[in-house]
Amino acid sequence: MIEYIQALFDHAGVIDILEIIILGLVLFSLYRLVRGTPAMYIFGGIVAIYVAWKLFEALGMQVLPEIMDKFLGVGFIAIIIVFQQEIRKFLLVIGSSSFGKRRTFLRQFLFLRQEEAELDVDPIVHAVGLLSEHRTGALIAIERNMPLGYYAQTGVTLNARIGSRLIQSIFFKDAPLHDGAAIISQDKVVAASAILPVSESSNIPGRYGLRHRAAVGLSEKTDAICIVASEETGKVTIVVEGEITMIKDKDELRRRLTELLKY
Repeated sequence: MIEYIQALFDHAGVIDILEIIILGLVLFSLYRLVRGTPAMYIFGGIVAIYVAWKLFEALGMQVLPEIMDKFLGVGFIAIIIVFQQEIRKFLLVIGSSSFGKRRTFLRQFLFLRQEEAELDVDPIVHAVGLLSEHRTGALIAIERNMPLGYYAQTGVTLNARIGSRLIQSIFFKDAPLHDGAAIISQDKVVAASAILPVSESSNIPGRYGLRHRAAVGLSEKTDAICIVASEETGKVTIVVEGEITMIKDKDELRRRLTELLKY
């Protein structure tokens, strides 16, 4: 076994080494994409089966590698079905028409140093704080790498510069735009009263309502940051990648947004 591995390195050229590096980057990026989701365990199982397959081949076994070869061949379609959400996210970032978003993806893919967020979060934090105090329900979706234009089209187009008063006025009770979500892209509130996909996950606690389910639904399909202010309790939560996190105060909200918006 050791001699086999040594022989591989002895005959490895520059192209072979480059292929190994690229493959490693791709696998690690896939790991980051599914980390913290149920797909993580499936991904780990697939990697374990593949490693075992190659190990059995290296040991000169015949039957087990043949069975695994057939299993993985048929399982390719199953992998696409299981990882459809993750594959969709990956392709959405790759296909983004924005050079800035592609550059962000490349920086993450190549593990380059992150840049500070360009979005001023203070107006958002101030508005959410006041909405929470007055127990006014709110749902805000902040665009990151994946464009939210499709969801913005379902609402009323604003394209207005972010401001605390603007955000508050959108969600005032009985205001014409208070139903649905406000969508923020870069430094603008691009739309209000937008319709978001509602998650069908059974893992969402029953105490959370439709706003939280819509936030989870969007975060399952995109990398957006969703902020929810509860109308019943006044509590504020952040939803990212399907995970709901309770926010204690304005300082924590500001810190979390700043961290999540780093490029």
